[in-house]
Amino acid sequence: MTKLLTQQGLVFALLLLTLTFAGCGGSPYEFAQVTGKVTLDGAPLENATVQFQPQRTGESVLVGPGSVGVTNSQGEFTLRSHKGDEGAVVAPHVVSISTFESKMVDPKNSDAVKVVSKERVPSRYRAPSELRVDVPDDGLSDAKFELTSK
Repeated sequence: MTKLLTQQGLVFALLLLTLTFAGCGGSPYEFAQVTGKVTLDGAPLENATVQFQPQRTGESVLVGPGSVGVTNSQGEFTLRSHKGDEGAVVAPHVVSISTFESKMVDPKNSDAVKVVSKERVPSRYRAPSELRVDVPDDGLSDAKFELTSK
């Protein structure tokens, strides 16, 4: 009898684990593909980090994860979430763009930082940014950010 209860307990535990992990595979947010182009004063902006941060809508307190992409030599980017999902959450977003990059020279000294690339993007396009975009259900294949230095 004890052996039967142990086997039933094992079967129950395996069933519970299966059901638990079955719900963990996907994201609770709807993502849509987002690609686009960034220019500064009409020229493609290379090596710029483009960040989309979803904004709260309606009564929901959940906004979802942000997404990021880096522009190529033509200023083109493709977004991925910080968790690896392609695109961005379907929602309104604040967009920030930056070219600043630094790296830590000495892990024991947080002040020992080397500037890899200087900021070329005016502050109004960085956090907090004036750029806004809505990501629809069918995504964006032509998000254009035409930045000006003036």
